[in-house]
Amino acid sequence: MELNQSFATYRQFLKSNKWQSYSKSSDNLTRLFTRVSDRNLLCLKSISHCRAEVDSLIDALGDLKLKPKYDDTVESAHFIYENLPYDSVVFYQKHKKILVVSPRDLVCIAKTYRVSKDEVYILARAIDLPSVPPQKNIVRADTPISGWRLKVK
Repeated sequence: MELNQSFATYRQFLKSNKWQSYSKSSDNLTRLFTRVSDRNLLCLKSISHCRAEVDSLIDALGDLKLKPKYDDTVESAHFIYENLPYDSVVFYQKHKKILVVSPRDLVCIAKTYRVSKDEVYILARAIDLPSVPPQKNIVRADTPISGWRLKVK
């Protein structure tokens, strides 16, 4: 699976010292960083602190009905395939039109990697799925890789 090949690269990319501080929340619980990748793509990384168990966060992130509650750009999301081998799922996500930016959608495959009981990565990348073709008036987005790193401090 392509995500398996990307996992080590993703971990290294996140831990790089090339990230530049962009902003932070007033309570200092969330900080946003940016950097440009080797492919000249602008990348964003956020570090947030919260009080929850790793497994509770995995459950919350895996509940696509909750996604519009923590990401207000998401209009809807649903699973296409759940409970695939190797802790993988395939899902569809539609983003709202914002100002002059057209609505976007994407189909992603996501996989959970448990590094230890206190550290988990959830990686996702956009895929083409013939059974879910692009829709008229919605731009099909491409996300080479995205995800979450959950770690107990």
